[in-house]
Amino acid sequence: MFKFIPLSFFLVLLHQIQGQGNFNECQLQEESCSACISFRPECAWCEDVIYTTEGKDGKPIYLAKCDTRENHDTQKCNNVTYPESEFIPTKNEELKNKTRVSPQEIKIKLRPGQPVEIPIKVQIPINFPIDLYYLMDLSKSMLDDLAQIQELGKILGKELEQITEQFRLGFGGFVDKPVGPYTKTLPAEIEGILEKIEVDKKEYTYAYRNHLPLNEDINAFRSTIAGLNISFNVDSPECSLEALTQVITCQSSIGWRNKNEARRIVIITTDALFHYSGDGLLGGFPKPNDGQCHMVNNVYNAWDRYDYPSLSQVKELMLDNDMVPIFATTGNEALYKKVASFIGNGAQAEPLAEDSSNIGTLIRTAYERIARTVTIDADVPPNIKTGFSAICGREKNRTQGATCNNIEIGETVTFFANLEAESCDADQTVEFNIKTSFDNVKVKLELICECDCGPTTVDSSDCTDRGNLTCGKCFCDREQFAGRFCQCTVEEAKNQTLCRVPGESKVCSGQGVCDCGECKCNKPETLNNGYVKYYYGTKCECDNASCLTFEDMICGGPERGKCDCGVCKCNPQWIGKTCEQECSPAQDQCFNPNDPSQTLCSESGDCRCNQCQCDEGAFGKYCEECVDEGCPDACRDYGECVKCSVFETSDLTPDECEIECRDKWNITRHVVVDDVEDFVPPNQKQCLGRDEDDCAFIFTYQRDNVTNEVTLFVQRDRICPAEPDILAIILGVIAGIVGIGLALLLIWKLLATIQDRREFAKFEKDLQNPKWDSGENPIYKKATSTFQNPMYGDKGAEAAAQPNAPLIE
Repeated sequence: MFKFIPLSFFLVLLHQIQGQGNFNECQLQEESCSACISFRPECAWCEDVIYTTEGKDGKPIYLAKCDTRENHDTQKCNNVTYPESEFIPTKNEELKNKTRVSPQEIKIKLRPGQPVEIPIKVQIPINFPIDLYYLMDLSKSMLDDLAQIQELGKILGKELEQITEQFRLGFGGFVDKPVGPYTKTLPAEIEGILEKIEVDKKEYTYAYRNHLPLNEDINAFRSTIAGLNISFNVDSPECSLEALTQVITCQSSIGWRNKNEARRIVIITTDALFHYSGDGLLGGFPKPNDGQCHMVNNVYNAWDRYDYPSLSQVKELMLDNDMVPIFATTGNEALYKKVASFIGNGAQAEPLAEDSSNIGTLIRTAYERIARTVTIDADVPPNIKTGFSAICGREKNRTQGATCNNIEIGETVTFFANLEAESCDADQTVEFNIKTSFDNVKVKLELICECDCGPTTVDSSDCTDRGNLTCGKCFCDREQFAGRFCQCTVEEAKNQTLCRVPGESKVCSGQGVCDCGECKCNKPETLNNGYVKYYYGTKCECDNASCLTFEDMICGGPERGKCDCGVCKCNPQWIGKTCEQECSPAQDQCFNPNDPSQTLCSESGDCRCNQCQCDEGAFGKYCEECVDEGCPDACRDYGECVKCSVFETSDLTPDECEIECRDKWNITRHVVVDDVEDFVPPNQKQCLGRDEDDCAFIFTYQRDNVTNEVTLFVQRDRICPAEPDILAIILGVIAGIVGIGLALLLIWKLLATIQDRREFAKFEKDLQNPKWDSGENPIYKKATSTFQNPMYGDKGAEAAAQPNAPLIE
């Protein structure tokens, strides 16, 4: 039979592959509606039980139930499930009186990958209460500050009254762990140090004491400071972090109000550095600090059980309890500024005068900076991403970030909280707070991970009474039935013939499983370069990663095109096998000059980048040729006439040849030429055929536009495969064997020579560096032997026992 092979054979295959359809990653999530909507935010589920389109053969083709919303609308799905994220304020009182945040409570429905933006208004309150706790280093080095501090109550009262009418003060002191090597422990040494402290009120080292819980009585604050004792320690760092941990955690002992009722501020004054986690090992305290309250009668009593806390522990406690530290230090200002920056949340670090005379101004300045700063945060679950922006005070433009600075008292800040769920792995219903500087917003979050499709129909008739229908999909009894509608038994489903590409042995191209004659492709896999590879097609014969690369990226990267079943589908403005060429918007090269109708790409393709991109089954520069059944193709049709009329290699008889050529194709004559290329008309191709002798022949044709008669121009010589030269093959094999043998001998000789040279070099080296052993011959024996006569004397036994018995040589 005729074996015609056109020159554009591979181009035809290319367009056949491109005709597989546009790939969409949502289509891979066919397991259930829940899996579909959880995969990506653009995925939607079609609940129609019968969801098909008509194929080219008139048979229905089942469409993917999971696809984009746009595709479902185009494909006329009647029931689309496409849940969207939303938020509903459940409590939203106006900003007035004690209401400082709006809304106060919200409910959020959040679909993974689909963010929701929540506007939150925060107002800086007027006359907002303050709880201020003063934590002081009471070691000997702070002695010169104590006199000034004794007037602190009066100073603080005066400064705070200018800020708010509702303030409370408290006081605590710290030194260090009362054990070596942090302080002296021998009575004589302790007594000697105390005698050198030139004040009457002094005492031995202690870790931390709460001298005065928070209260409104300024006189009590002043009298407490007046009765303080100075202490001492040996090393420079103090236990300020350990004391600060107790101030934060012992809320009932300190007297802190709720964080939404007052600003909580801790002032830490010191002239030294601080001990931190690990320093406790020197004193024999390896157990990590537990970050809990350990105070009895306002005295910290667990200093001998735990190590010092870490700075990270203190930061976490500060943030969890919404407390703001102000480090007022004499020396080490740079370090404490870094500590304040690390803690964040408005923490401040300011230099303290040598005698603490600037403490009042320092506190007021630091507080005003804190009070005019508004922040927002959210203690969300791990699978929720957050982002914040804000319109700060009188500003009109939105800025990115979670902080507004320099806001006047009474002004309102509008934050925008952007929440996005990354997955459905965590609990689907959680509660958390969006925290601001003054109050919290209670959030009840519900993750949209399940479809609301209505009740499941058990043993549905749509599932052949063999399975349950949920969201338009059949879930079969896995032990007995299988298939899209549970239409076959498990045994029948094992017949895999329909799941093989003709001519191949692999089921579903080796990239899927066969289910009742239908391929279900494998799930995506991530390649070494991070690219996610997907399998698709009726026989899983396609993937999105087998295309050529340009600049080490598949199809030049996503900005140029994407890979579809081994072929690059280029984005607009790009063209080429790898989308490597930027193209022109002109269309003048898409019109066939020999076509009187002058239609764009012969109405069989689209003009892109001034080149015709042909539809499936069409090819040629202007898509003027095609390969579908019933579509005229001159090369294929005329090739049989060339075989029978020129080379006489066809199975057709002369009569059949005349009917085939003249009557059927109107071929009136043929001309044998030396080179067909000289006779190819403009914008026409050469034809290539192959006859029963397995010889290729080349020809072209010309059609008379008036009579429609066809003339064939056939190249005289066929291209036939040469017969193999048996003698050359035999001699070549023999020569190869001999050559391999000689090569192996040469390699062996080379290795032996190298080994000999190494041994000889080692021998010469040993001659130059001799190492002679001065030992004796092991078989040499002296000429004389010495031993004792055991029978010497009157009594042999006694003589033998005498140590000075004569020797016989």
